[in-house]
Amino acid sequence: MGFEWSYWSLSRAYAAGVQEYEVAQAVRGAWPRPAVVDGLAVLVLWGRTDAGRGLYVVTRRLNQWDREYVDVRELTADENAELAHWEAAR
Repeated sequence: MGFEWSYWSLSRAYAAGVQEYEVAQAVRGAWPRPAVVDGLAVLVLWGRTDAGRGLYVVTRRLNQWDREYVDVRELTADENAELAHWEAAR
């Protein structure tokens, strides 16, 4: 599966203080959470960078093999706690 950046989503990531390499790290082994946002089916990934930073990554399907990053931000404290619980149960 490949991931692509749009100019808009990359700009949003930078504005949130998130670098491309951090997103690549966080999506490996991330917790997949299917969702619908504004009528669009997306896959939300909760994951951690190698440094332990929790990221919330929204992707949309482009085709059978590829996804596009739609939005990226840091996890909230509550989301981090929920992710830690999921990680411990894996």
